[in-house]
Amino acid sequence: MPAMRDPFQLGEDRFLAWLASRFRARGGSAFSLGIGDDAAVLAGRPARVVTVDQMLEGRHFRFRWIVPRALGRRAVERALSDIAAMGARPEGVLLALSWPRGGEWGRKARALFEGLGGALDRRGVPLVGGDTTRARVGHAALAVVAVGRPWPGGPVLRSGGRPGDLLAVTGPLGAAAAGHLLCSGRLAPPGDRAGRRAAGAALRAFREPTARLELARPLARHARALIDLSDGLGLDLPRLAAASGCGFEVEAERIPVAPAARRLLGERRAFRAAIAGGEDYELLAAIPPDRLPAAERAVARAGGALHVVGRLTAPGGGGRLVRRGAFAPWPAGGWDPFRPPLDAGRPGRVDRAGRRRSGRR
Repeated sequence: MPAMRDPFQLGEDRFLAWLASRFRARGGSAFSLGIGDDAAVLAGRPARVVTVDQMLEGRHFRFRWIVPRALGRRAVERALSDIAAMGARPEGVLLALSWPRGGEWGRKARALFEGLGGALDRRGVPLVGGDTTRARVGHAALAVVAVGRPWPGGPVLRSGGRPGDLLAVTGPLGAAAAGHLLCSGRLAPPGDRAGRRAAGAALRAFREPTARLELARPLARHARALIDLSDGLGLDLPRLAAASGCGFEVEAERIPVAPAARRLLGERRAFRAAIAGGEDYELLAAIPPDRLPAAERAVARAGGALHVVGRLTAPGGGGRLVRRGAFAPWPAGGWDPFRPPLDAGRPGRVDRAGRRRSGRR
């Protein structure tokens, strides 16, 4: 890739490719996998997986959208989702926190740590270190580093898929995107009882996501490739396919659209949210057809379900969406952190043509 003046002009995927080529692991490195997956892999017996996830005020969250206690829980689950996507279980986290001083901010900090501590206690994961510093008001930030150990069969990489593997997601999509629209004021809260229930479900999905840690163990045994869908099916599926050297096909009717999104957005917008909304923190797995029955049984025993949406295809075919027998190009879209926000409350989103759209996070 040519020299660049501004890395933010590249978009996330091209920038990560540039980083991987620039900082390729040297011979003798302790890492068997570096940049390009949901987590790095530290070689050893057993191996370890390591990831980091950050959230910046005004970019990923606003305090008028989310209370500090929920923010703490959200920070933990976002990082642990990357551990789950490697077919691993978490062993510990570190926290880097930039926070303003003052009475109000002291109260917010206590609530943040209550939420963070509660989430870690529920997961049985210790906080083992980190770093803190003072921030200006309006510039709070936190980053969570998570370390995990792969389950038997793991770590599961994005690159393990093969043509013919079935593509399955672990739950409905689109509710968190509807929740973000409600928080940002771009979707009016419904007045009827069913609408209010749907709005509550959407807001919970956005504010308090849940990492699919309980499914990491069965998927480590049965999946050939895994990725989490934090950036949206529209971007994350092509990433898995590209890493595996495959094309893909998805049947539109099989994509599990969240009922809350359908109720709040209508069929067409809800379908788009399920593809490009992200923030649902479900997992996408590539599973050989002969392993699917066993995978479904194992995932069901863990309290989950698999929704087969398509398959990987031979390389060179790109991505296609199949709707009632007709083929169309894959409608890629989702979160790209390098796209500038359109305004102070609408982080950037990129669509298939590279145009900026209002976004989430």
